This record gives sequence, C-alpha cells and structure tokens, in this order.
Amino acid sequence: GRNIYDGCCQLDIQFS
Repeated sequence: GRNIYDGCCQLDIQFS
C-alpha cells in the first residue's frame, strides 16, 4: 500500500 516514485523516470510502484 506504499507508492514510491523513481527519481529517474517517475515510475509508480506499489508495495504491499
């Protein structure tokens, strides 16, 4: 339930 954005390409990654 955590949203982390990549500093390079701002990819949205969901962690449980």
